[in-house]
Amino acid sequence: MSVNENKVIARRFIQVWGPGNLGLVDELAAPDITVIYPVLREPLRGAAAFKQLLAHFHAACPDVEISADEQIAEGDSVVTRWRVNGTHRGELLGISPTGRSLAWTGITIHRLVGGMVVEERGEEDALGLMRQIGVPTSSEETKLLVRRLEEAVNTRRLDVLDELVSPDFVRHCQATPQFDVRSLEQFKEFLRQDATVFPDNTTSFTHVLAEGDVAAAWGTYEATQAGQMGPFPPSGKRVRVDLGALLRAENGKIAELWITWDNMAVLTQLGHLPAVPAAAA
Repeated sequence: MSVNENKVIARRFIQVWGPGNLGLVDELAAPDITVIYPVLREPLRGAAAFKQLLAHFHAACPDVEISADEQIAEGDSVVTRWRVNGTHRGELLGISPTGRSLAWTGITIHRLVGGMVVEERGEEDALGLMRQIGVPTSSEETKLLVRRLEEAVNTRRLDVLDELVSPDFVRHCQATPQFDVRSLEQFKEFLRQDATVFPDNTTSFTHVLAEGDVAAAWGTYEATQAGQMGPFPPSGKRVRVDLGALLRAENGKIAELWITWDNMAVLTQLGHLPAVPAAAA
């Protein structure tokens, strides 16, 4: 078979993971096919065993759709980068059905002999899938999310927030009651507005502690006021204020943030309020 013919076969065969396509195993798989994925732990051998695995997967995600996004082939091997979307309707990876929409990606290598698939070997984003199903985020993963959020905000990489923050993210902050943040996009807009007032702002967490999917952080916010802040004109002065935060992760992303700081200290340092007299000794 030519390389292009092998590509066509592999593109068809990847559809066995979609419901109603078990017949492709009989048509395109060798009877002694070997299937290898990390989540299987041990190689699966034989077309019959493969069909049993696929039937279990179809029951777990009966509306699954799989697309082959990119292919590279050489000799008897075809590499396919794929994407899967579906709904969690049955037990999957030992997790009871949640009804959640799922999406994950992976790469599979098919080896073909005489137009038949003799081996399917792949790698998938199993951790990302488990997070979507609802496996709790570990303490270390939560800490990493906080640190990555800190870096993304400080470097103005708002695109990275798509990986770190839930679409329905909520921010609670009594110090800025005028900003009602109840989505990822609203959070991005808040950060953009903050950068127009304090373009050199930096948040530094000196302490981050976590227990499961909840983290507490303590640190400082430093910036120079270069823009209008509500009724207060640009002062050109620099502020450094302590802040505290509590963050909650859900499905591997930050879902909620509580944050606070001393507004009086901010306004005083910027010259918008008189300094509070020191207490008498």
